[in-house]
Amino acid sequence: MARTRILIRLIFVLPLSLLHSVSSQTVQVSAQVGGEATLPCDAPTLKGVPLESLYISWSLDDRVVFEFEGKSGQSYSLLQSGAELPKKAEGDFSLSLHKVTLAEKGTYECYIKEGSKSQNFFQKVILSVSALPTGSPTETSQSGNVTATTEAPPGNGEFMS
Repeated sequence: MARTRILIRLIFVLPLSLLHSVSSQTVQVSAQVGGEATLPCDAPTLKGVPLESLYISWSLDDRVVFEFEGKSGQSYSLLQSGAELPKKAEGDFSLSLHKVTLAEKGTYECYIKEGSKSQNFFQKVILSVSALPTGSPTETSQSGNVTATTEAPPGNGEFMS
């Protein structure tokens, strides 16, 4: 009977405890168009693992939009804004977005594969993007161009002498 309990714990409880090392919380991040956003992806179990042995991917609404291949040191991004990982990861594989666009809002997921091991899901992030308020000193368009806006002075537009 005692051996059966131990066996059941090894089969069911141990794998569940390993799953808890992967973050299962959904994180909410907000940004304004043209601003910056950091999408967190912490993998403490990979701290100290050489970046060269990792493959990191970020998906947006189930479509891969950023990949990093450790062996080659190359990254590939489909995001309109500039995107990058930390220079020295050390368990932090957060994705930094620069000049965020409205098209980049949605649900992101971070996946990491170490060597020949299977790929693991580490983090889900929901990015909400808001446009600058109307009448703000500068507004950024989808293409990232900055346009100056001015407000008319109060009155009916006639000059007084």
